[in-house]
Amino acid sequence: MKYGKDPNVRTPKRTWELTLSEAERILINSLGDFILPIPTGYLQPSEINIAVFFDEWISAPYVDQQNDSAILLKGLKEVELESQLKYGVSFYDLLPLQKKSVLDDIISSTDGINFFYKFRYLLLGGYYTSDPGFNAIGYIGNIPLNHFPAPSMEAQQMIKTELTRLGLPSDI
Repeated sequence: MKYGKDPNVRTPKRTWELTLSEAERILINSLGDFILPIPTGYLQPSEINIAVFFDEWISAPYVDQQNDSAILLKGLKEVELESQLKYGVSFYDLLPLQKKSVLDDIISSTDGINFFYKFRYLLLGGYYTSDPGFNAIGYIGNIPLNHFPAPSMEAQQMIKTELTRLGLPSDI
């Protein structure tokens, strides 16, 4: 297998061909919207075409991405096959309860769990590192602050709960 060069982060340029089919991209966008429903007022994963991120990732000639590619492509085929067998149409044409039923059937297997774990990991990473994802979580970037506000009471309680759960002192 031929490897690409390290990326130029100032002027990035992909050195490999994208490998997803149009049908796979449509399926990824539909699955992304179902797994990660974004509140009204923010762009959905399909609206930012999250499948482009997936295509870049699984098409990359690096070992980790190629391992992910095998898991994801097998899982996508399984989602589409189960949708066709159960309802006679593509996953993106299903109603929400039908989509849930298809996904519930698939996740009952070890391969299905591995697929959904990897898909969700990449979906969240791809979405929440995009500009629309930053907007959805209120991230405003690296800007100077005149003061540093304390964490909210809710955040402080979550931290204390986790510290206690881990057996660490919670009076920090």
